[in-house]
Amino acid sequence: MGLSTYHAITNFLAVREEQAKNRKTVEELTKKKSDLEAYIAELQTNEAVEREAKERLNLKKSGEEVVVVVPPKTEEKKHESSLLTFWQKVKKFILGSQ
Repeated sequence: MGLSTYHAITNFLAVREEQAKNRKTVEELTKKKSDLEAYIAELQTNEAVEREAKERLNLKKSGEEVVVVVPPKTEEKKHESSLLTFWQKVKKFILGSQ
């Protein structure tokens, strides 16, 4: 009788834990559904459709010019400290900069 009670309790606890996970998943999916429904409602306007076409598909209206700003290339400078090994850093800390 003791072993069957143990199994029943462990099964009950496992089911309860799974229920909690499922509730959390349902809450997350409900929120995602709500967000998607709001997004769909927003896309019912012409302005939103135009914005999405420009942002996602890189489309433009006739007569409209698109300007792309490209940041200048910069050399990646490695700091001296990132190149030093641990013991070199310890030596530098103890002896100071020489």
